[in-house]
Amino acid sequence: MLAFWRSIFYSSAAAPIFKTVADMLNVTPQVCKEYCTSGIMMYGTKWAIIFLVILAAIIGAIIFFGKKKDKQPFKKTSVKVLTVVLGVLLVFGGTLGASTYEQLVNVKGLKNEGNSDKYNPDQYTVDPNSPLKGKVGLWLGSSVFAGFGSDNTSPALYVDAMTGTSSIIEVKGGTFLATAAGEVGGGAGGGINPEDNYVPRLMLHDKTTDPQVDFVVVQLSTNDSKGQTELGEVLDGKFEFDDFDNTTTVGALEAITAYARDTWGARTMVISGTEFQDEMTYSGGQQAPIYLAMIEACHELDEKWGDTFTFVDLWHNEEMYENVETGGDQWRIYMSDAIHPTKAGYAEWWGPYIIDALYETFGQ
Repeated sequence: MLAFWRSIFYSSAAAPIFKTVADMLNVTPQVCKEYCTSGIMMYGTKWAIIFLVILAAIIGAIIFFGKKKDKQPFKKTSVKVLTVVLGVLLVFGGTLGASTYEQLVNVKGLKNEGNSDKYNPDQYTVDPNSPLKGKVGLWLGSSVFAGFGSDNTSPALYVDAMTGTSSIIEVKGGTFLATAAGEVGGGAGGGINPEDNYVPRLMLHDKTTDPQVDFVVVQLSTNDSKGQTELGEVLDGKFEFDDFDNTTTVGALEAITAYARDTWGARTMVISGTEFQDEMTYSGGQQAPIYLAMIEACHELDEKWGDTFTFVDLWHNEEMYENVETGGDQWRIYMSDAIHPTKAGYAEWWGPYIIDALYETFGQ
């Protein structure tokens, strides 16, 4: 059934609908297609019934007018059939557009209390005792670090506001850690260019473009948990950039760590997402078991690289969940969906733990 809907969403006939909705929400048509697909996944029965009713109406109209074509001029019959078909297409187009819009409003947190102005970065002040004042961090990630669910407000901006750092924000939504091709939602149509992924984008930065980088912060991308990339393995005793196969997730993490060390003498911190369940992800395709394997690999990397690599595991941080239940009311203020935090989520839930880790790791 999912393949059936994808064939419709990625057809040329649906392209104008997705372009219109994408322009309204300031996202790409590709993102619209993926979140409409996930809308069908979440509300599949409702939309399937609507579509079947529409299809039945078309067939019924053709049969009805076909029987009467001997009694009416053919031209009039054709006009009536065409009118019914156009009406059905309008209804279907409206249904498709509405489901896409509804889904994107949810996932981007446009109506979420957690994205009110009171959570903007400029509402927070610098810690007068911050040991990070004047330091520069390079933030490397995809949609989570881009602020997809927080009105395009990156978590780096909260760290800057609260600690006095300056951030270089290198983000691109819907990309992999691994330097590999794929689709953002794991389905047909639309693709990820390998050159848009983490390692190639990091290598656009060097001592010439960015003379000062004191630390690199990496988002452990949930896109790598969609089964389109190889996890790879930790290479014992290997520490040079060219040792690593960056077409795998683990290889890319090791390559990033080596590049940051060699280019700026900078250390790397990798931050995981918080807990999600497969059925909770709006964009579809993220698989919790794969992500947990990625987290386990990061713990191995933390042990292997010593001070050069630090892993912040938000998934298994029990303190974070003492008063926040995944899927509960407070969680929904902090998260626009299971993957993307709101402004409040960055400022008041993820932020304190990230800042504590930054202080402990880079504050000497």
